[in-house]
Amino acid sequence: NEMVENNRRIIRNKIEELVNKEKNFDKDIVDVVVIFISSLIVITVIDIDFQIIPDVLSISGIIISFFLSLFVFDRSIVLTLFAILTGGGIFFLIGKSYEIIAKKEGLGGGDVKLMAYLGGYLGLKSIFFIIFISSLVGTIYGLILMAFKGKKSSHAIPFGPFLSAGAILYLFFGERIIAWYLRKI
Repeated sequence: NEMVENNRRIIRNKIEELVNKEKNFDKDIVDVVVIFISSLIVITVIDIDFQIIPDVLSISGIIISFFLSLFVFDRSIVLTLFAILTGGGIFFLIGKSYEIIAKKEGLGGGDVKLMAYLGGYLGLKSIFFIIFISSLVGTIYGLILMAFKGKKSSHAIPFGPFLSAGAILYLFFGERIIAWYLRKI
């Protein structure tokens, strides 16, 4: 129990250091960011171990992100709802399309709900960044597994960790990366 508490304190301190270094968040927002990142860490570990994203985390995240738009974020309710529906909707359509074509599930419902949560929390601009980064890194990881571990392309890989990583990358560096990219094209 003491070890868990020490690890929790270390993780919180490291997240706060990163938040304070990379972004000028208000003190109220730091707590929200720590909780958000902590939830993504828990989702990542569970998805890696069990290939499931619990509804209690993703759906509560969607609800909380909606209320945060009212009281903490400077974002309209309509825009937040649109981001939730867009994030989840895009993944729902991708998953259903794959299921129809391949006759098997490609994206699970947990990934759809996680993407809705991320859209609600980070906003509409984050969605395509997260999808691109998570798909890119997930593809590279899958190719490495096939090349070096002999896995087949049909081998299931949990996608939640890649979505979580893309979300955290967007949170701290996304706007800078997008601005850099737009200057290059």
